[in-house]
Amino acid sequence: MRVSAPRIGQLSAGDAGPPARLAHAVRAAEDAARALYDLAEAAADGENRRHDADRQALTRDSERRRTHANALLDAATDRVRLDISDLLGRSPRYSHAPWDAPVWDEPYDEPVETPRVVQAATLGLAAPHSIVELPFVLPTLGANVVITHATGGRAPAHNLAQAFVTRALASALPGSLRVHLLDAGGLGQNLGILSRVPEPLVSGGVRATHEEISAELSAVRDHVHRLNSRVLLGDDDSLVKRWQTGTAQGIACTLVFAAGVDTGMHADDAAQLWALARTGNRCGVGVVAVIDTGRDLPPGVDLTDLTDVAEHIHVDHEGGATWESSPPTLHHNARLRCPNPPGSAQHRFLATTVAPAAQRGSNRPVHLADILATEEPGTGRTLTSISAPVGVRADGTTMELGVGDDESVAIGGIIVGPSGSGKTTLLHGLIHALAHRYSPDELEMYLLDMKAGVEFAEYATRPDRPAMPHVRVVGIEADATFALGVLKDLSGVDAERKQLFKEASLTYGQEIKNIAEYRDVTGQTLPRILFVVDEFQLMLTGPTEDAAWDLLDVLAKQGRSQGIHLLLATQSLNSVGTGRGLQKASVFDQLELRVGLRCKPDELSNLFDRTVRERLDTGRRGSGVLNQARGDKDADQLFQAGMLGPDERRRIRTDVLELYGPDSRIRVSRGAGAVDICDVTDVLTATATPTIHLGAPVGVNPPLIGVPALAGDGRGLLMSCRDERHAIAAISAIMAGLAIQPGCRDAGFVVVDLLPDGIPARRVLDRLVTQLGSRIRTVTEADLDTLPDVATRADGPTFVAVLGMQYATTEVPYYSTGDDDVHPLSWLCGTAPSQSVFPLIWLDTPERQRALGPHGERLQLRADAGSDLIDTATFLGQRPPFPATRGRMWFHDLAGDGEPVLVDPLTIGADIPLPRTPVDSEPAR
Repeated sequence: MRVSAPRIGQLSAGDAGPPARLAHAVRAAEDAARALYDLAEAAADGENRRHDADRQALTRDSERRRTHANALLDAATDRVRLDISDLLGRSPRYSHAPWDAPVWDEPYDEPVETPRVVQAATLGLAAPHSIVELPFVLPTLGANVVITHATGGRAPAHNLAQAFVTRALASALPGSLRVHLLDAGGLGQNLGILSRVPEPLVSGGVRATHEEISAELSAVRDHVHRLNSRVLLGDDDSLVKRWQTGTAQGIACTLVFAAGVDTGMHADDAAQLWALARTGNRCGVGVVAVIDTGRDLPPGVDLTDLTDVAEHIHVDHEGGATWESSPPTLHHNARLRCPNPPGSAQHRFLATTVAPAAQRGSNRPVHLADILATEEPGTGRTLTSISAPVGVRADGTTMELGVGDDESVAIGGIIVGPSGSGKTTLLHGLIHALAHRYSPDELEMYLLDMKAGVEFAEYATRPDRPAMPHVRVVGIEADATFALGVLKDLSGVDAERKQLFKEASLTYGQEIKNIAEYRDVTGQTLPRILFVVDEFQLMLTGPTEDAAWDLLDVLAKQGRSQGIHLLLATQSLNSVGTGRGLQKASVFDQLELRVGLRCKPDELSNLFDRTVRERLDTGRRGSGVLNQARGDKDADQLFQAGMLGPDERRRIRTDVLELYGPDSRIRVSRGAGAVDICDVTDVLTATATPTIHLGAPVGVNPPLIGVPALAGDGRGLLMSCRDERHAIAAISAIMAGLAIQPGCRDAGFVVVDLLPDGIPARRVLDRLVTQLGSRIRTVTEADLDTLPDVATRADGPTFVAVLGMQYATTEVPYYSTGDDDVHPLSWLCGTAPSQSVFPLIWLDTPERQRALGPHGERLQLRADAGSDLIDTATFLGQRPPFPATRGRMWFHDLAGDGEPVLVDPLTIGADIPLPRTPVDSEPAR
C-alpha cells in the first residue's frame, strides 16, 4: 500500500515508536520519488511524441514544398523548351541541325524570313531530381558574344565560337550577314573552316597584323557612322528590324569574329573592338570575341566593359562551360556542353551554296498580295485565255501563268516539283490570283488533290464559310474513281458545248468553232474551265486507268475549243504512264506549258523532252523555270513564285464572296465513301420539298442524289451494308440532312433503336439524337408496339430510321397473315408510307429483307454496299457494272427507269449543322 506524505503526517506518536515512524517516512519518500519519476518520464514521452509529430509535419510540409517546387521547375522547363523549339522551328534547319545531318548535303532551302536565333550549344540544368537539357540559343544578328576560357579550354571555346558563326551564316537570308575575321597572331588557325570561306560571306579574308586589324575595324566604324547619319531614322529604327520587316534594302549586318584578342591584339585595336560592341548593335554590328583569361589583356582594356554588353560564356580547363551572363541563381546549376567544330560538309555548304546566293543578293520573299493589289478585282476577261500572276522573273518583272486557245499561250500545262519545292504554294497562289482577276461568269475551277493531304480543304464549303463561287469541284484525298467521275463530267460539258456551238451556228448563220467565236457572235458568256489536279498520276491507276486515259486524251486534244483546260501537277514524271508511251505522248504533246520547280536535271530533261545538264532555279523554295513551248530551250523563263499566306488567301476569298456571293453548285469529295454533310448544307437548305438524300454521285452532277418523299408513293429506303459504322453513319446523316431542309420544319423523326448499348458505331447516332432534341423520338424493342402511334402525325411527314434489326430478339418474319396482328415493322413498310411515314431501314445483308415480308418489296429506294454483284443485282433489281468500292454504295430507285448510280453516302463530320427549329409547333408525340 502506497502512503502519501500527508498521510504520514497524520500518524500520532502513540501509534508506533520512532523506528516505525522513520520507516514510514523513508517509504513515503521513496514512493514520492517514484511518482515524481513516473511523472517526469510521462512528460518526457509526451514531449518526444510532440517533437516527432512536429518533425513529421515539417518533413511532410518540406516534401510537399519540394514536390511543388519540382513541378514548377518542370513546368517552367517545359515552357522554356517549347519557346526555344518554337523559335528554332521558325528558323531554317541550318540553325540547329547536327553537323552530320543530311540537310548540309541536300538542295538549299533558302530562308524566307530572318531567323531570330541559332543553337550554339546544349545547356544542362541541374534540377533536384535530374539533369534537364535544353538547346542553348544565341541571337543571329546584331548581338555580342564573349567566350572566355581557361588555359585548358582553348579548343572547346574556339569550337563554340566557330559553330555559332557558321550557323549564323548558314541560316541567315543570303546577303544579310557578312563576317569580318580577326585572328591577331593566330593567322587563321583559331577560325577553323571559316578562314577558307569566300566572299561575300566574309570580308577579304583573315586579318592578323595590327595594320590589317586596325584598317578593318576602322572600316566597320565608318560603316556604323554612315548608317547612323544617313540611313537609320530614329532610336526605334535598327538594321536588324529592317531585315525582319523586309526594308533593309540589301545592307548587310556585320559580325566581327575576333579569335585572338589575348595573344597579340594591339591596345588600340582592342579599344576599337570594345567600342563597336557598345555602339554597333543598332547598325546590325555584333562582336564575337574569344579570350584566354590566363593571359593579360592589352593595357587599358577592361574585360567587364565588354562582358557588360554581351552574352558571356566561360569555358573551364575541363572543357565545360558556364553561362556567366545568366541570372546569378543559375551560375552553379547551369552548364554548357560545347559542340564539335564545323567540318568539311559545312565548309562546302557555305562556299558552294550560300556564298553564290549571297553574291546574287538577298532574295526576299515575293509577296503575291502586293502584285494582286495593283489590279482591280473581277475585271479580267477569258475570251481567248486564262492567266494570272504567280511571281516575278529574274529581272524583277511580273511572271504570269496562262493557258487558252490563243496562239500566244499554251493549251494546258504540267507542273513538276519535288516535295518541299513550293509546288502547292504555287497552286494556291494561282487559284487565288485567278479568283481575284475573273468573275465566276468568266471562270470555273475543278480542283483535285489526289494525295493523302488536305491542301485543298480550304476551298470546300463549311456551315460558317461558303466556298469561292468559282469552284465547282473540290477533291480532298480524291481517289481514281472520283477523278474518273470528274473527267466524265468534263467530257459531258465538252459534248454539250459542241452541240451548243452547232445550234448557234444554225441560228446565226455563221460557223462557230470555239468559245471565243460563240461569245463574239451570240454575246453570251460561257465560263472557261480550268481543271487543276495535284499528283495527277494517281488518277491514272487501278481499274479506272483505261477509261481515265481515254477521257484525258480527248479533253487534252479537243477541250480547248470548248474552253476546258488542264493543269496537271506531280512530284515526278518518272512513274507516270508506265507502259503507255503513245497515249502519254498524245496527252503531253497538247500540254505545252511546262513548269519545273527546284527540279534536278534529269527531271527537267523528262519535263522538257530535251537534255538538261544543270538545274534551272536559284535553289530557293518556289524558284524554277516556266516554258510555254513544250520545253523549247529558247522559251525558258526563270522565276520566283510569290507567297500568299493563309491570312491573305482568306482575305481574297472573303472579298470574292462579298463581290459575287456564294454558289451552292459545288461537289466536295473527302476520299472514298464520304460526303461531309457540312459540304452540302447549301444544297440541303435549298431543298423545298422533303427529300431523302442518300449522298452524292461519284462525279460532279448532280451535287446530291435525292428522291422526294411524297405520301403514298412508297418512298422508303432499304440500305444493305455489312459495315455497321458506315451504315449507322449514313442513316444518321440522311436524318440530319432531312432535319435542316426547309420543307421538313414540321417533320417528325423517330429512331427504332435496336442497337446494343456502348458499341462505338452508335456514337454518331447518339450525337444526332442529342442535337435534334425534342424533334426526335426513340423507340426501343421493348416499346416497339408503340411505333404506329409515335410515328403517325397530323401536321407533317415522319421519317423513321430502323437500326440494328440483326440484334433484335423478336421472332422473324415481322409480318403475319391476320389483319388483327400486324407487326410494327410490317406496318412501317406496308401501310405507313401512305400516311406520310417514310422508313429508312438498315439491313446488314440483302437476305435480311425477307424478314420484312412482302411489304418490304414496296420500298422503292435501294442502296447496297456489298461486293457480290449477284446479291447486289437481286437487291437493286438491276446489275451494276462493277462492285462498289469500300465506303461507297450503288443506289437504285426501283420506280425509275435509270441505271444504278455509284454514290458516296452522306456522313456527319466533326460538326453537325444546326437543324432548322420548328416555329410554333409541338414536339413529336
